[in-house]
Amino acid sequence: MNKRIGPFKLYEVEPNDIQFGCLYTMDVILPVPNCKKRTVRVYLPNGYSKNNRYPVLYMMDGQNIVDKYTTAFGAWDIDVRQHELRKAGVEPFIVVGIDCPKVGYIYRVQEYTLQDVPIMPRYAGKHPDKTPYSKVYMDYIVNELKPIIDQHFSTRQEREYTGIGGSSMGGIAAFNFGTIYKDTFGFALCFSPAFHLYNKKELFKYIDSLNINPNEYGKFYFYTGDVEFEHLFLKPTIDMYQYFLKHGFDHNQVSLLVDGSKAHCEAAWSEHFPQAIKFWLS
Repeated sequence: MNKRIGPFKLYEVEPNDIQFGCLYTMDVILPVPNCKKRTVRVYLPNGYSKNNRYPVLYMMDGQNIVDKYTTAFGAWDIDVRQHELRKAGVEPFIVVGIDCPKVGYIYRVQEYTLQDVPIMPRYAGKHPDKTPYSKVYMDYIVNELKPIIDQHFSTRQEREYTGIGGSSMGGIAAFNFGTIYKDTFGFALCFSPAFHLYNKKELFKYIDSLNINPNEYGKFYFYTGDVEFEHLFLKPTIDMYQYFLKHGFDHNQVSLLVDGSKAHCEAAWSEHFPQAIKFWLS
């Protein structure tokens, strides 16, 4: 196994709980105001070969994708989930995780939020600077990081094989990428998206301004639970799903999964990850 692939080095930190495939990492400097240094984590599926080309799923909160030792809240165990998917006949894919800011809840919000819709005051907190910089963040991922990934790894670069995903504020970020960069991403995995942070009228006014035409978009997959804190996410997620249906998306383009028994946690998102991937790659 190569110790390096371009600027990426093989992740050999112990302990780790990666069971299938392997992980490569690279530190980058993002052009954002806060917590500029980040780790980019590239998960390669078991049996990865330069002779094949693989779909790529970009993920927010990259520290959570595959190794419980790099996360405070639990991992998605994407290596295990992909192993299960492959046994079910789904093609292997690469996952690129971009770590979120290590400190400051507000920095993650500023990075992942909708650029043009203010967060309601009761959720914005007391931080003196609430200016979003999600546009800068997205531009970096699309125009700087993605070309590096495509250069050094064996990727399928067509839109329909390029996805973006995340949960909670990361679900908002995935929605953001999927709607604004529709020519780059043909799939958006929006798990527990935090639509409740926004005034509903202002949120849908913004969505209206995008003039969403289903013929120009790929697929969106929405998921929400309904236990405790997660209950806040339920109705706004259903409302967004219904908005897409009313604007011409069919059930091959947009899907919603509601699991009323699940709370707001990585274990729930991991459990339902395979259904979303099947919707994308089937």
